[in-house]
Amino acid sequence: MYMTFDYLVTTINKTEEEILNMIDKMNISGSILIGNQNSQQNTTKTLVKGKTKVVLFNLIGKGVSKNRNFLLKKSASDYVVFLDDDISFINNSQSIMESLIESNSGRYRAYRFNSYSTNLDRPIKQIKKDKELSLMDLKNFGVWGIYFNRKNLLKKNILFDENVGPGSIINHGEDFLFLKSFVDIKDNKMIQFKQCGFLIKQEHSTWTGSNRDVVRELFSHGYVYKKAFGAMWFFYLLFHLTKHNKNYSSIRKHRIAICKAGAKYYTLLKSNPSLDQESLYRSLVDKYYE
Repeated sequence: MYMTFDYLVTTINKTEEEILNMIDKMNISGSILIGNQNSQQNTTKTLVKGKTKVVLFNLIGKGVSKNRNFLLKKSASDYVVFLDDDISFINNSQSIMESLIESNSGRYRAYRFNSYSTNLDRPIKQIKKDKELSLMDLKNFGVWGIYFNRKNLLKKNILFDENVGPGSIINHGEDFLFLKSFVDIKDNKMIQFKQCGFLIKQEHSTWTGSNRDVVRELFSHGYVYKKAFGAMWFFYLLFHLTKHNKNYSSIRKHRIAICKAGAKYYTLLKSNPSLDQESLYRSLVDKYYE
């Protein structure tokens, strides 16, 4: 069966020339949708380069998650892949992965492939065998190596939380929450292949910059764990903090309190989405910056 694929790429403040150069570096072809966040105006333009069609959406807005949801709803393909602009395909891996999906069509809702990091300081856990996946298998992975059945995502309202991710107050955890909402649905089977398809640079994000904000990081943990695990959130959080204890040595005394503030932020926003998020965040964390 012939399948169609859209590659959804989020980026920020790039010119058309930079977009086309980026596509070349990514070694990507076919149908590509680009969400280019900017501060000027909303526009849509189609760029054609050889056999590659790029639909470029210049978007006024903020946040990777909002960008991805927009592109997903604009797509019309059978499968979509969410890509960042620091990811590239290895040799002819794009066509190999598409062929594997076509040969397994209908058996799974999503297909995950191996990825390698070019940043030796941030290695990626490798897939060692082909198998069906659970949430625990996915906890250390992002969404960039996964092909998703597009209609299934939209039918079951599986979207990125637009309060979470680079460009948002809750600056990480968007991939984990998305994957959890996916695997929590019983018939959403996902398979992984050890076939390697992607290289990722894993450099400092163009969305967030290079300066680490430990308070925001811990606050985000509280939000994400509360949303993901409900009443059991604190148990899972303690496991994480114990495992990564050395990462928070600079703020050890307040780390639990900051995480609890993040959980409170989630609860308050859930009950009243119209709250001013920036003001609420500042009211909960300002004392930890003193």
